[in-house]
Amino acid sequence: MSDYVDRKAQDALAEAQGDHRRAAELLEIWCGDDARLKGALIRPFLPNICRLAIQRATAKPTKAARAKIKGTALDLVIDALQEKAGKRRLDPAIPQPPPRPAEASPKHSRALQALASSYKKKS
Repeated sequence: MSDYVDRKAQDALAEAQGDHRRAAELLEIWCGDDARLKGALIRPFLPNICRLAIQRATAKPTKAARAKIKGTALDLVIDALQEKAGKRRLDPAIPQPPPRPAEASPKHSRALQALASSYKKKS
């Protein structure tokens, strides 16, 4: 930045008594009246600001694209996923019932019966 901007920043800090937030607000206010200050502050950032404006302009959907948008947010997500999947149909996952427990072996059944009967005898 230029010496002019540095001097103005020092003046703003002095007037704001060291309060950085207030000094920044003062610089912003002064930019409204001082084109030289505004230009010197913006000049380093101007190329990026211009690139951002172009990026936003090209990213905006056209009228045809906006007309195509329909339905809920879920519909939009599904459409976007289908587009990325190459127009393949994406079926929602159907929840499956939990697997049935395996049948106990005869030996296991006898062991459980013995445990249950011994518990009954103690009670």
